[in-house]
Amino acid sequence: MIHFVKSFSPFIGQGCLLGASIATFFQIISPFKRSSFLDRHATPLMTAENKRHCEEQLLCGNPGYVFNYWPFITFTFVAIAFSLLLWAHISSDFSYLNVIQHSHTLKPFLYKISGVWANHEGSMLLWVLFLCLYNLIASLTLPDDLKNPTNRILACLTLGFLLFIILACDPFTTVLNPPLEGEDLNPLLQDPSLAIHPPILYLGQVGCSIPFALCLVALLQKDLTALTIQWIRLFTLIAWSFLTTGLALGSFWAYYELGWGGWWFWDPVENIALLPWLTSTALIHCLSAAQKQQTLQRTSLFLGLLTFGFCLFGLFFVRSGLLTSIHSFTVDPERGHFLLILLMLFFVLPFLLWVMRFRLFRANSISSPFSKSGMIALNAVFLLCGTATLFLSILYPLILGWFGKSLTIGTPYFSATFIPMMLPLVFLMGLGVWMSYLETPLKPLFKKLLPVGSASILSVILAWQLLPNATLSAFLMLGASVWLMGSSFLYILKNPKTFKTLGVGTAHFGMGLMILGMVWASQGDVEKEVFLKINQSTEIADYTFTLKSLSQKDSPNYKANRAFVSVSKGDRLITILEPEKRYYWTQKTIHTETSLYSTFLSHLHAMLLDDERGPYRLRFYYKPLINLLWFGVGLMTLGGVLAALNRFKKIMILMVMTTVPVFAETIGQTATSLYKQIICPVCSGQTLADSGVEEAVLMKEDILRKLKAGKTEAEILDELIRVYGAKIVRNPPLEKSTLPLWLLPWALLLSLISVILFKWCHKSG
Repeated sequence: MIHFVKSFSPFIGQGCLLGASIATFFQIISPFKRSSFLDRHATPLMTAENKRHCEEQLLCGNPGYVFNYWPFITFTFVAIAFSLLLWAHISSDFSYLNVIQHSHTLKPFLYKISGVWANHEGSMLLWVLFLCLYNLIASLTLPDDLKNPTNRILACLTLGFLLFIILACDPFTTVLNPPLEGEDLNPLLQDPSLAIHPPILYLGQVGCSIPFALCLVALLQKDLTALTIQWIRLFTLIAWSFLTTGLALGSFWAYYELGWGGWWFWDPVENIALLPWLTSTALIHCLSAAQKQQTLQRTSLFLGLLTFGFCLFGLFFVRSGLLTSIHSFTVDPERGHFLLILLMLFFVLPFLLWVMRFRLFRANSISSPFSKSGMIALNAVFLLCGTATLFLSILYPLILGWFGKSLTIGTPYFSATFIPMMLPLVFLMGLGVWMSYLETPLKPLFKKLLPVGSASILSVILAWQLLPNATLSAFLMLGASVWLMGSSFLYILKNPKTFKTLGVGTAHFGMGLMILGMVWASQGDVEKEVFLKINQSTEIADYTFTLKSLSQKDSPNYKANRAFVSVSKGDRLITILEPEKRYYWTQKTIHTETSLYSTFLSHLHAMLLDDERGPYRLRFYYKPLINLLWFGVGLMTLGGVLAALNRFKKIMILMVMTTVPVFAETIGQTATSLYKQIICPVCSGQTLADSGVEEAVLMKEDILRKLKAGKTEAEILDELIRVYGAKIVRNPPLEKSTLPLWLLPWALLLSLISVILFKWCHKSG
């Protein structure tokens, strides 16, 4: 049976891809019956008022629970196909051309697995697998009003990429005479970080497809509802968290594997992977303003389309042969034509729709630049300008190349453009978390943040003493990072410890910590290249590096010369570094393997550059506080997860409220009456009954809980007036300060009636 499956697995794999394409096509054209949970679970005791109250809690229709089986069938077919390719790599089945080109019998097991997606065909199959997974998740979670059109859009995406795999890059291509051995995987890709970096990055990039589809649904339906915004923000937060982690893993791989001592080289492929992260960061914040004040709706829709558009741009540029990079795939440029068609269909056409529907989404104007909405809009401007700078740096050399000119854009360009653009953004992030959605007085705010500003200035003075050779922009970024960390820490300290507070504060604190690590490591690092004989030493940053010996090492698919370098500080031995010079006989490639030691916050590197004869050439690095960068990225990811949990909790509250079979009729009527009397504290004059923002949902939940606990309507109103003031009540209370408000209209009316009566009587007399 196993031999039978192995013999026919290429045909089974191709058949699964064809079956997935057919299932996806039927998902696109099949009718979808809407089913309301509330209608199916209504009881005789649930009055029309109760049902209406439940629907008000949902804000926008009822959630759907009809299971659409087509996404499940598609995912199953693609999962089987991917499993067959994975098994072919693990078992070294050299009847597959893909396995021949990227595997070897002596390759370690982990890299046999990672070899599946370390090539164009396998990585595209992984991409489609994740696209089917997100399609399935959307079909299981979204309410009916959003599920049907969203799944159809995702199915169109899936069908396009399935056809691309079947027609242009079939991973199940076989050879008539299988060789006894494969060509092995590029040594640079035989690394643990590269084994997990692509899948996590793909989860983030493909995850942007759901916000893209939801934004497209809003454009097609000509309405961006509160519930739609919540779902877009939830999936954007999930995708953003995966993107952050994936970019960090790729950066860490480049940091220690390439041996250049840096974490970001402004490589075109690195930059194009950063683009959707920048736009999704702007999208998350713009959605908050769109939900709570009905502002920046057009911007949010544009960013939702643009974010996934950049993911498609990344696929096209990396796989079309336009860009040359260690990260890119060397493929036939004709395959890029197919990807270009997909790019036109799923980016250009939706953007044209956004232009056509632009005037239909009339959002409220931002009340003041000194408000949270104003800060969000300003931050989005900086992020989009930074995005445009990176995109221009990718396109411009290509455009010049078409005219026979060549241009290299390196670190100095980005240090003069991108980094200065991000400096105001970091400062505004520390300020924006304290802003309300109404105009915020700046004097008390600056007074509150005075200790944070003082600490920021002191940190610059201290850095000036410790890093005398640092640039002005480095000092400014360092001060801004301390400002952001201090502001974020104070924000967590002074606010209730909810998922929202912890998510925002942790992500912003992580950003500041990451910037601090970047600045300090780049400005305070020490690099030294020396020739050493056995037992000779050199010193770097108070550390003594001594070459003790060299020995040979045999591994399954390479041979290596390994140097043993002792690192000591004073009389104390710190560690033994073991850099290697590897010869991969499977690919006839020489590769330098860096040895790294972490002193908790800082790193020590050693590289063996020349192992032929003594004295041996070695390179050493000292990277101070570099681990703050990685700790900061971890906190940013944690903040994204906490924010996603907060968003998921709010959506679940709305969903669960519709599952309650019976509300006490009097409580439901009283609650509904109260909702219509109370003004939402963050909206533009809307009552709680009309508002769908997060604060309004929480206030409604709190009011309902108090009513069930036995509090009267008057007691609840009094509590709200004590907390928010009289402005929270739609009908102002009758008290001394409001007497003119109540009496003047009646006095005016009586006066006018008196004048009319007087004139009538005078005329009659």
